[in-house]
Amino acid sequence: MSARKDYQRKLEVELSDWDDRIKKLDALAEKAKPEDKAEYTEHVEHLKARQKNARKKLEELKQAHDSIWEGLKDSIDSICDDLVNYYESVYSRFKD
Repeated sequence: MSARKDYQRKLEVELSDWDDRIKKLDALAEKAKPEDKAEYTEHVEHLKARQKNARKKLEELKQAHDSIWEGLKDSIDSICDDLVNYYESVYSRFKD
């Protein structure tokens, strides 16, 4: 299997895992104190938007010509790193 296909498959699994993580945070937001609920819900919505952006880039990658997929990969990696960092920041707030 090509490196590109391996990367696509890996990314699909990661984005699927993000569904579960975001659902857990969404459940925590629902249980939050009323004064915190709106803030937590907003963070969850931001995570969903970032995940949606990553999925959009994955679809672009699937359609991209072989000559540019490496550049898209770098862009997707950056988006995923941002998603991880934002999630960790939000999750630490939820735990407190």
